[in-house]
Amino acid sequence: MVQQSDGSYIAKCPDGRWWPAPACRSDLTKCIPTFTASPGWKLQAMMQWTAAYGFPAAISISNVWGNFEKHVRSFRALHYWWVPDSTFVEMLPQPVVFPRHIASEWETRLNVI
Repeated sequence: MVQQSDGSYIAKCPDGRWWPAPACRSDLTKCIPTFTASPGWKLQAMMQWTAAYGFPAAISISNVWGNFEKHVRSFRALHYWWVPDSTFVEMLPQPVVFPRHIASEWETRLNVI
């Protein structure tokens, strides 16, 4: 993260386009391309999930809807999507399902760190 002059933070994208998750920063070839649409739908959650679960994603925001659609179709990458939108229905996308949040397990995990 990079702190801005107003005190806010932005993600550090080493190449100006992709935010590599901690799991693949040391070897970018292991990153899975992941897209979200402008203005960054679910971006913060994606960043947290990749860090918390060791998921090797490189996340980018497509600047306009047409580019988002083109990027997802061209790269067959992971992407943010919602139902009942039918844009990618013929691609038969499947959700990434992370473990259910159990507060007591996180509390135990945080006490170990």
